[in-house]
Amino acid sequence: MTNIIVAYSKNRIIGNIGKIPWKIKEDVEFFKNQTMGHPVIMGRKTWDSISDKFRPLKGRLNIVVTHFQIDIVSCFSYLDHAIKYAQNYDKDIYIIGGASIYKQSLDMGIVDRIIASEIKIDYEGDSHFPKLDNQWKSKLVKSYEEFDVVEYTKVGVYL
Repeated sequence: MTNIIVAYSKNRIIGNIGKIPWKIKEDVEFFKNQTMGHPVIMGRKTWDSISDKFRPLKGRLNIVVTHFQIDIVSCFSYLDHAIKYAQNYDKDIYIIGGASIYKQSLDMGIVDRIIASEIKIDYEGDSHFPKLDNQWKSKLVKSYEEFDVVEYTKVGVYL
């Protein structure tokens, strides 16, 4: 199953100048628990935004979509090649950003599920998560003080 995991603010911001504009411990823990043991696919800017002390993300196969070579992770120039590679390791794959990788995966129609941490306030930023069309249905998974975890699945698809 190809999943998107994302955190975005009320106004759909996911980043500002290469950084996440909020620091929410519970969201970081949720992300870690959800993706642990599974391949994670990200763009180069997302890779660059991860602190050196946390790169590569431990306990997960890290795959970067880039035209550059990064020695400590698997790199692919095309998202579909990265996904095929990841499927050799696990049936559950997590696309973790950024904006262009999210958009590509949604446009390609390859995403089965979106797990969104929806931050309850607006933030300023320069990158956002695309608006979803009416082919997605939502279900509240868990509510925290600062954010809700919402699962989106395609209408007519049963997981």
